[in-house]
Amino acid sequence: MVASTSVAWIGGILVVIFSFSFVRVLQLKIQNWNRENISPLPLEGFFSIGSWIGTLSGLTIMFTGVLET
Repeated sequence: MVASTSVAWIGGILVVIFSFSFVRVLQLKIQNWNRENISPLPLEGFFSIGSWIGTLSGLTIMFTGVLET
């Protein structure tokens, strides 16, 4: 059996990793927008969607672990 605090820590780590990757993807889109006038549609690419879903999944796992303690 996995302790609920371990589940919360795993969820927190997922949130940090995926949110940093989401911020990096958006930063690159904004740089392309300033440089080449390419519209920064935030959720059109695979990496944008994947990192956003990963962040939400991490939040769900983290709060599940926190609420089970």
